[in-house]
Amino acid sequence: MASIPPNTTLSLSKESHVLVLGTGYVAEPCIQFLNRDPLIRLTVASNEESKLSMLEKKYSCNTCLLILPAERDKLPGLVQKYDVIISLLPKFLHAIVVEVVVEQRKHMVTSSYVSEEMRKFDSLAKGRNLILLNEMGLDPGIDHMLALREIQQVHDQGGKIISYTSWAGGLPAPESADNPLKYKFTWAPIGMLTNIWNPMKYLKEGHIITGEGGTVIEHLDNIQVTKELRFEVFPNRDSLVYKDEYKIHNATTVIRGSLRYPGHMKVLNALKDLKLIDRSPLQHSHSNTWSSYLLNVLGRVQEERDKLVQIVTEILGDTGLVDVVGELGLLSDTPIEVLSSPVETLARFVEDKYPLKSDERDLVVLLNTIVAEYSEGERTRITAALIEYGIVNGFSAMSRCVGLTAAIGCKMVLLGMIAETGVITPSHPLIIQTALQVLESEGLSFKVKREDISQKLQMYS
Repeated sequence: MASIPPNTTLSLSKESHVLVLGTGYVAEPCIQFLNRDPLIRLTVASNEESKLSMLEKKYSCNTCLLILPAERDKLPGLVQKYDVIISLLPKFLHAIVVEVVVEQRKHMVTSSYVSEEMRKFDSLAKGRNLILLNEMGLDPGIDHMLALREIQQVHDQGGKIISYTSWAGGLPAPESADNPLKYKFTWAPIGMLTNIWNPMKYLKEGHIITGEGGTVIEHLDNIQVTKELRFEVFPNRDSLVYKDEYKIHNATTVIRGSLRYPGHMKVLNALKDLKLIDRSPLQHSHSNTWSSYLLNVLGRVQEERDKLVQIVTEILGDTGLVDVVGELGLLSDTPIEVLSSPVETLARFVEDKYPLKSDERDLVVLLNTIVAEYSEGERTRITAALIEYGIVNGFSAMSRCVGLTAAIGCKMVLLGMIAETGVITPSHPLIIQTALQVLESEGLSFKVKREDISQKLQMYS
């Protein structure tokens, strides 16, 4: 397996061809990074003609108009021309792409979690010596790599992990968190809104704790990351799988989840109680304003419009929350575009109402906290953090974290640095070392703090 010099730029020694699928939020930092290498012949394919035109002029790359899934038949002829395909498309389209990629015997990189559809191609990809590298983004991606780097070091030193927590989130910078949701949008908000329905399973102080979808509010906690930055955090999905994935079998606490500004989840829970995050289609809605639509969603008649505030107050039982709902505009006669379900209607509305503007910054926060135990009861708390702000009128922090990581994965594949084939994630030490090192050379700053807590434990025992 190839090794790399410090601060490498991952420069190629021979011409290679790369296809980037997608021109969404995270694409341009990926394209810019790859375009710096004179030996990469880059093509970008997307259904967004105006963005393709902009990228072609800015980076002198080839472009191709491609509408998926409708134009799936165009994929084989396109994919066969390239060495690596980077899919920055919505996750549901990866299954269409990977089938063609493996059929055409090409490598693939994504920033998404490994799906069941992707796993189905593991054996076939291995048989054809192909790399399907997933989870090269922020979460998933950088979060795993930061954790595994520290965990491996503890294991190498003969220690064991007894606690692991990981919190991550993409938010507006504090000065821009100026609306009731304390959130702004650069892409479709439906994922953030429906996050409240995710079930959870985690390990805390030796106890397995589960929560059904819709009960996030019961599992909230608060953390202080810096003097200025305080967040509410909540577990997300099944954290227990990481006991095996990270080989931390001695851990009595294993929690992975999301972070938001304090108060965000209380507002989201209120919207859930008002049935505005329901995913089921709403039948026979002819409403064209929020007040009318909300009555419809709640199963009330239009004649009760004058009582809407009273109705909402009875449901929420908190006049402060009623004021927040009003500030969002959901009790008004504001015109709306009604989509098939309440959550889709709400998502479209808040996306238009609360975009992150070009003169505003976003913020990415990732915080891994690990407690390691060594011989004779010595314990160390290791905190590995990434706090990254976007650039006003430039790339956002989120787009840089995701786009650069995917591009770095692509170059490692092109350089033959990854020996493992099939469906893989960035768990190998060389991938981790390289990716984090190059991300730091691109300006991302990973802070690691180690604190001996053995004496503190003795004081309280």
